[in-house]
Amino acid sequence: MNNKDEATFNEFKEVFNRYLDPEDLSDQEFLLRNNMIQFIKNACIKSLLVY
Repeated sequence: MNNKDEATFNEFKEVFNRYLDPEDLSDQEFLLRNNMIQFIKNACIKSLLVY
């Protein structure tokens, strides 16, 4: 992983960690959390299909 990818991943990880507890989230934050989880699932599936 290059430095830019690692920095982007670390930023994403920080944002994602903020949304781990769904009880403290507004409706909009809850939807964002679900979208991030779906994005990660799709990325994992695509990476498995490529290799």
